[in-house]
Amino acid sequence: MATAGQAVTEVLVKHGVDRVYALAGESFLGVLDALRQESRIDVVTVHHEGSGGFMAVGDARLTGNLGVLMVSRGPGATNASIALHTAKDDAVPMCLIVGQVGRKFLRRDGFQEIDYANVFGDIAKWVVEISDPSRTRELLARAIQVAYSGTPGPVVVVLPEDMQADDAGQSPMPPAYRRPYSAPDAGALDEIAAMLAKAERPLFIAGGELATDAGRAALLHCAQAWGIPATVTFRRHDLFPNADPLFAGDLGLQTTQEQIAAFQESDLIIAVGTRLGDLSTQGYTFPDNPKPRQPFVHVYGDAAVIGRHFVPDIGMVCDAAQFLGQLAVRADAGAASRNRPWAQRLRALRTAVTAWKPKRADDGIVFGNVVAALGPRLAKDAIVVLDAGMAAAQAYRYIEWTPAQRLLAPITGSMGFGISAAIAAALRYPGREVILIAGDGGFLMSCAELALVNERRLPIRFIVANNQSYGVIRLHQEDWYGPLDHIGTDLSTPDFAMLARAFGLGAETVAAEEDVGAALDRLMGADGAALVEIKTSLYAQLPPR
Repeated sequence: MATAGQAVTEVLVKHGVDRVYALAGESFLGVLDALRQESRIDVVTVHHEGSGGFMAVGDARLTGNLGVLMVSRGPGATNASIALHTAKDDAVPMCLIVGQVGRKFLRRDGFQEIDYANVFGDIAKWVVEISDPSRTRELLARAIQVAYSGTPGPVVVVLPEDMQADDAGQSPMPPAYRRPYSAPDAGALDEIAAMLAKAERPLFIAGGELATDAGRAALLHCAQAWGIPATVTFRRHDLFPNADPLFAGDLGLQTTQEQIAAFQESDLIIAVGTRLGDLSTQGYTFPDNPKPRQPFVHVYGDAAVIGRHFVPDIGMVCDAAQFLGQLAVRADAGAASRNRPWAQRLRALRTAVTAWKPKRADDGIVFGNVVAALGPRLAKDAIVVLDAGMAAAQAYRYIEWTPAQRLLAPITGSMGFGISAAIAAALRYPGREVILIAGDGGFLMSCAELALVNERRLPIRFIVANNQSYGVIRLHQEDWYGPLDHIGTDLSTPDFAMLARAFGLGAETVAAEEDVGAALDRLMGADGAALVEIKTSLYAQLPPR
């Protein structure tokens, strides 16, 4: 007989899951015992449920495949909620498997009992509690289907502890989910090609659905075939080669008013693979809401997204990469050069704000100098993980991302994401260089996972910007209220190098600008995991006093 716990592992294997992140609890021992007998799944034991969830999200972001986290009931599940929120905003498929109180205690306010449908109903795409072991295969497979379908996102599967060892019966194994795609409409493509032939200032807005090798290649090919400048949405800088003359920059928190004004002059906007959220659209002001002033095309794989915030002249529900591939072949011979002056103008605006000029400050190292020095030292296929905060903001603007490099940063801005996502990246791609850039606040939120870095011998390079402040919030305080007394943003920090060495990492601290280059060279050449703490300036990033 196969137990319900074994049925869980069968379904996961069927759907290509080869790694799960877990923090053990007595409420899902039946599943853990089944995993003990399943050699095809690597069980990564984490030190906090939120960190484990970030690992699952990071893995899903890099691969497009289901990220899985297993936790115990009550506190374990609520600790994991930050990762569910991140998976939702990042639009990645994730499954949270939660142990639950025994069936006879359900709805009786038992020890650590939670009604997960009520708790996670606004975050997860679906919450299902499986009380009948014979339906385990059916309902878990359906949950995975929901996680992948439409706009991908998180699902929650709840398993009462006393059913996991019960006989799952002979219920058939559902086939692995395959995402259906409708083909791009030929008539609509011809209409868009005709619009492009007349346009003098077309613009691409490219989003997360293109975050695959095929999507990036299709975007570049189509942009070059038609000579269309390309912008990328919030924290999606790695979708397009930043050095390409057609790269017009990103749409996010640091986009300048001059850039937005120029983008508004476009006479055709084609938004591909993006949900057009508030940060990318500058608070739903670009394009004009609800009806853009220029002809507007929106292509996305989920019909519910098309027209939600911006009414398109043409909306297409299809695979974004296929759309771009079929649009590219419709380009006429002179298309690539027709829009060159427009592309050059947008490129110049981007260059004006991304060219770093070395600076000095009295209260520490200017972190922009560190980022500027790091960029040329990155491997051609490096995976750069960014936590939330001031340190990440410098990397978005001043690293020029190349085609094979990958940027892994939470769209939702969750602090503490960095260490966990770096672990997921290093586990998934053991031959690639993985670098984490984090501020002191974000690093402290998940630094217990350095134990896992040591356990798995993961050669991650950590750069910690220590300005002893929740810097972004301090920036907002001074921006909104002026340089008066502040509260709640000063941060007490440890000796990060000493902390890292306690976990078995190589580490050093840098406090002088002239030592940055050599320290980065040692970091990038380290044998095994290593950390460099940068004593950074806070005031260099605050409003002028």
